[in-house]
Amino acid sequence: MSNVNKICCDILIVGGGIGGLSCAVSIKEHNPDADVLVVEKNFAGYAGKANRGGGVLQYFPDRVDPWGFAVFHAKNIGADFTDQPLMATYVSRNTEMLDKLVSWGVNLPKEEDGSYHVMPTGPMTAMICVDLDITMRVRRTAEKLGVRFLDKNVLADLLTEGEKVTGAVVFSVLDGAVTAISAKKTVLATGSQDYRIGSMWGSGRGDGIAAAYRAGAEMRNVEYGNFAQLTRYRSHNEVVFGENYMYNAKGEFVTKNFLTHRETDISSRTIREWYVQMMAGNGPIHLDFGNEDAGDGGLERMWNRPYGKRFRELNDGMGAKVDTDLEVAPMFIGEQSPIKVNHNMKTTLEGLYAIGDCSYCGSGLAGAVPAPPGRNRGSGILNAVFAALQCADEVGVADLSFAQPEICDKQVEAAQARLAAPLERGDAVKPEDAIALVQQAMAPVEQSVYMKADRMEKAMGFVEQAKALLPKIGAKDWHGAMKCFEAEAMVLSAEMHYRASMMRKESRGWFLREDYPEQDNENWFKHIIVKNVDGEMTLTTEPVDTTGWIYTKDHLVAVSDEVKAGPLYKYYQMEMKAPDPSRYAVVAAPQPSDKVQHPFDMNKLFDPGYMDVECGFAQLPDGGAMLCNLTDMPNVTPEMFDFWFAWHGLADGRYTIWDREDHYSAVSREHEKGNDKSLSLKERYWDTTHDVFEDCGLGPERIVINFRNPADIGFDPEKLKDFKGTIVCSGNEYSPCIMCHFLRPKEDGNGCELRTRFWFGYNVIDGKPHKAIPDGFQFPLMAVQALLAHNIKEFTNLADKLPAIYNEFIGEFTEG
Repeated sequence: MSNVNKICCDILIVGGGIGGLSCAVSIKEHNPDADVLVVEKNFAGYAGKANRGGGVLQYFPDRVDPWGFAVFHAKNIGADFTDQPLMATYVSRNTEMLDKLVSWGVNLPKEEDGSYHVMPTGPMTAMICVDLDITMRVRRTAEKLGVRFLDKNVLADLLTEGEKVTGAVVFSVLDGAVTAISAKKTVLATGSQDYRIGSMWGSGRGDGIAAAYRAGAEMRNVEYGNFAQLTRYRSHNEVVFGENYMYNAKGEFVTKNFLTHRETDISSRTIREWYVQMMAGNGPIHLDFGNEDAGDGGLERMWNRPYGKRFRELNDGMGAKVDTDLEVAPMFIGEQSPIKVNHNMKTTLEGLYAIGDCSYCGSGLAGAVPAPPGRNRGSGILNAVFAALQCADEVGVADLSFAQPEICDKQVEAAQARLAAPLERGDAVKPEDAIALVQQAMAPVEQSVYMKADRMEKAMGFVEQAKALLPKIGAKDWHGAMKCFEAEAMVLSAEMHYRASMMRKESRGWFLREDYPEQDNENWFKHIIVKNVDGEMTLTTEPVDTTGWIYTKDHLVAVSDEVKAGPLYKYYQMEMKAPDPSRYAVVAAPQPSDKVQHPFDMNKLFDPGYMDVECGFAQLPDGGAMLCNLTDMPNVTPEMFDFWFAWHGLADGRYTIWDREDHYSAVSREHEKGNDKSLSLKERYWDTTHDVFEDCGLGPERIVINFRNPADIGFDPEKLKDFKGTIVCSGNEYSPCIMCHFLRPKEDGNGCELRTRFWFGYNVIDGKPHKAIPDGFQFPLMAVQALLAHNIKEFTNLADKLPAIYNEFIGEFTEG
C-alpha cells in the first residue's frame, strides 16, 4: 500500500455544509477535548446548499404546540408517515436552534425588542431570512473551537469492521493524495441526491448515500426522492408558491382542479395538473398573480441580505432578459435523502451517523414527501441544524476512551484500486455520458413524479443503460475521478428510486402513481427498506414504528392502554355521527354582518323563535367576528349537558370520546371542585379552567377555557331564573373571545336544540362584554371559518352519544 496518509480522530464528519459544521461545533460544545475532523470535497464554509438557496429558516411562534404541529404535519403533509415524536422534538427545539446559530456568529434579523423578525407563511409556521454567508460564519466558530478541516478531499469509501464503521478513505481532488482516517465515530453530512439537474441544488450528488449503501447501511423512503418545483420556463428561476396562480392557454384557472385552499407548499398534484393540461393540448401553463407579489420580492423587502443580495440581483437580472412572460414548467430537483437513522441520527451500522440532507427522509421526520423542503419551507437548513444537534447530543457525550480503531490495509487498497480504475481507463467514455442517461430517467416528471408502470419501465431502461456504462467510464484527472464516483452514486439513487416506486402500489403524500391513485393504509402502511446484501440490491418492507404517536394511521386520536381497558373505550370505538353534508354549506362564505348577532345582544337568545342567521360566520361591523351554529339534540336534556361539562375534564379519555378525530385532552385545573358531589352540576364547572388540546380545523392547539356563570358574562339574571334550559359559557377580561352554548327545550317537546355563539375580538369586564381589539382592526376569519366546521362536527356527534354516556356514568358521578 503506497502513498497513503494515515491519520486518526475521535469524530470524523464528512461534509462541511451547514449540517456538518453545526454538528462539529455542537460536539465541541459538549466535549471541548474531542478531536473533531471535518472532511469536505469543496471548501467547508462555501460547500453545501445553505449558502446558495433561498436563505430562509422555518420559525414556529410560541403559540404553536410541538405536538400540535406534529399531528398537523402527519395529517396535512406527511400522509400518516410523519415520525410524530421526532417532529415534536424538532418544533420544540426551534428557538434553541435559532439562538445557537446566533451564538455561532450567524446574523439573523431581529426587531427592536430583540425578538426575531419573521414572515408568517401559514396558520402554524413562519420564516426568518438568513444571509448566504451562514456557513462561513459557522466555520469560523468551528475553527475557534479547535475543529480540524481537510478540504478538497472526496469520500472514496467508509472503513468497516464487521457491522461497525471505523473511519473512511478520502482522496484529494488537487493531487490525488489518499488519506485513510481512523475514527471512533463517523458522521455523514454529505447532502442529498439531486442528479445535477437544477443548478442551485447541483451540489447534492449522493456521495454519502452511496458510501453508506456500499457499507451495508439500510436505506428508507428512497421513493420519496423526486421533488420538483415550478420554474420560469426560460430562465429556470424557481417560483415558490406559484402553484396557487396557474392558468392554461385557454385562460382557465387550473389551480382549482387540484387545490381547494392554499396549502403549505407545492404538492405533486401540481406536477400532475401541468402534465395533464399539456397532454390535453391546453398548454403552455402560465401564472397570473393579479395584484399579489410575484416571486420572493416579499422576502427581499422583509430583510435586505447584503451578502446574498449581489448574487440574487445577478441571477434575477439574467433571468429578466429571457423571461418575457410568466410561462412555467416543473423542473425536477430530486432531494433523495434516504439513509435510515434513529432519533439521534444513528444509522443501522455501529459507529455511523447521518445528518441533514442525506438522512432527512430516512429519519421519518418528513413523512411521505421529498425532503428538503418537505413541503415545509425553511426546514432544509433548519433540519440540518436540528439533526446536527440531535446527533451531537449522543456523539458529543459518548465515551471515547476506547482504543483507536485499526485501519484495514486491505480495505484501503480496495479503495485505491477503485479510485485508480477510471484513471486507467482514460476518458473515452465520460462520467457525463452515464449522468445524462440518469437525467433522462429522472428529469421527465411523468416518469419520476406522476408515475405509472409503463413510464417507470421506460425510465429504468435509461438507468440500466447508465449502469452498464459504469465499468467503462474513465477520467484523465482527479476531478474526473470524482465525477466518476458521483455518476455511480446517481445511478444507484435512480435505481433505488424506481425499484422502490414500482414496489409501492399506492399513492401517498408526494408519491403519486397514476395506476394506483389511492392511499392504501391497509396494505402499504409500511416502509420500503433498501439494503446492499453481498453486492445485490434487496428491497424489503418493515412496519411503520408508531411508538409515542398521538394520532393514528386510522386518523384517530390515540388513547392510552388504560382507556382501552376501561368503560370509555366502547364509545371511542363507535363511528362518529356525521352531520348532513348540506350543513357544511354555511362554511363556504361569510354571512352579511347586519344579519348576525352581536355579543352586546346576547340576551336576545332568550327570545322565542330564531334569528336571521342561526348557522354561519361573519365579520362584525366593528371589526370583531362571530360564528353561530344550531344543533338538534332530540334526546338530550339540560341536565345531561351540564353533566357533560362538569364530567369530561376530570379523567383521561372522556374528552376524546366526544370527537375521536380531533379531541386530544381536556384537563380541569379544579379537580376537587369538579368531584364535589355536594355541588350542583352547574357549580361543579362554573369558575373552573380547562386546559384543552384540540384540533379546531387548523391543526391541534392548546386552548384555555374559563367556564363562567352566565350571569357573570352579561346574561340577565332575571331571565336566567325562569330559563328552562342551560347555558355553558366562557369569557373573561384576558381572553378576546366569548363563548356561549345556549341549550333550550324545543317547542315541540322533542328534546332540546343547541344555539352556539362565539364572539371574537371581545372580552368580559365587570360582567359585561367589551370590544377588545383596536379600532380599524378586523379579526381574521380563517380560524373562525374552520371552527364553525369543527363545531358542526363535534356537536352532531355529542348529540348522538351523550344520552348513553349520561345514563352510564351519572349515578357514580352524583351519588354516594
